[in-house]
Amino acid sequence: MAGGRRWSDEEVELLEELLETELTYKEIGKELERTETAIQRKVSKLGLTGERIYRPLTDKTKNKISQSKKGQTPWNKGLKGVTTAWNKGINYEAIKGKNNGNWNGGKRIRKNGYIQILKPEHPKATVEGYVMEHRLVMEEKLDRYLTEEEVVHHKNKDKQDNRIENLKLFKNNSEHQKHHWKLRMESEENGKLGCVNW
Repeated sequence: MAGGRRWSDEEVELLEELLETELTYKEIGKELERTETAIQRKVSKLGLTGERIYRPLTDKTKNKISQSKKGQTPWNKGLKGVTTAWNKGINYEAIKGKNNGNWNGGKRIRKNGYIQILKPEHPKATVEGYVMEHRLVMEEKLDRYLTEEEVVHHKNKDKQDNRIENLKLFKNNSEHQKHHWKLRMESEENGKLGCVNW
């Protein structure tokens, strides 16, 4: 139980009888010396309500509600649709890119450690307009765009060291994985157990 006193069989019978009258749950609660919430819960638990838990409003209550706000102007009188937003009228182009206080030159570091450069005109740019820096460096050296299959590898395993001397191009991911497997086998032959960080 939720902390109240138990319902006796006599109280349940009386509750069922009182539900047949026009009394509200609050009035029934006074008769049974129970709270309105206790009445609602018991009625619901016994399945005596069907779909509704609350009694309909009496004419007296409806009249009180209708008279209580007569003569007051509604808060939304004259407003159409949604009220004006705090940011309405701000030109967002003015706060993008170099005009934004957080501008860092179009360079950002992803959670996985790779550096991205803002190049919205690049054919392989993300929706936000960024491209991986190591791919851009390799493309500049080759004077062409890389294909989707080509993989750029960091020789010293530092994802942020994008000097051309540290980068190696593989024609696909399979070749790239073979290279890592070869490095792992070489390290095991030299007595260095464990796998190479990918």
